[in-house]
Amino acid sequence: MNSNDIVLGVTNNLVSNGITNKDMLFDYNSFLKHKKMVANSAWEVPSTTITPIMERLLFSIGQGIQGNVVCLGSYYGYAMLWLVLGNNNNAEYYGLDIDSLACKYAENNFKRLFKQTDNIHIECRNAVNYVEEFEDKSINILFIDVDSNGSKALYSLLIDKWYKKLKNGALILAHDPCIDKFAEDFNKYYKFTGDRRHFSKEIILPIDECGIHIARVEGDEYESN
Repeated sequence: MNSNDIVLGVTNNLVSNGITNKDMLFDYNSFLKHKKMVANSAWEVPSTTITPIMERLLFSIGQGIQGNVVCLGSYYGYAMLWLVLGNNNNAEYYGLDIDSLACKYAENNFKRLFKQTDNIHIECRNAVNYVEEFEDKSINILFIDVDSNGSKALYSLLIDKWYKKLKNGALILAHDPCIDKFAEDFNKYYKFTGDRRHFSKEIILPIDECGIHIARVEGDEYESN
């Protein structure tokens, strides 16, 4: 089975199980067109763990977005790129990273690719502190790929701080759940997403060596610690 068939099956499963909205789909022809756009723009990134199959999945998720998207640990913007490319609903996108050089490259990457980037915001800011810049229940997608001294230890803190900013029905996408050295960090993270008072459903998708965890926000009001 090739990457396209796998992603098509995954997206159908996510929709049928109520994790993502029915608007989510995988359009290979549209993906291929955008893939060529990225190649022609000479997108710059020194390295990335976003594999071709993950590109397709993020592109598919992007097609179901109806509001704001925030990427914590956006680096050169490559994961965020595929959420942007899949979307046709004029969403607002925010990429946060503490690496000033990476932020500069991310901003330049998007400007080379798009004529208009007013809805794409790259901020060299700490993901923990920047949360107060957003209104409560204003975010539809929260993508997390933040490293802390070679670990994912901040994931639990980030979900605690950002939860109140997420709309009911929003998705949290956490990268790297399949990496063995991050198992302890993710076990702590799962204590939050496993709370059915605040998250209706969750799933780990081992579609590549890093994988991605998706949790759907639904439930009671939540007060961060």
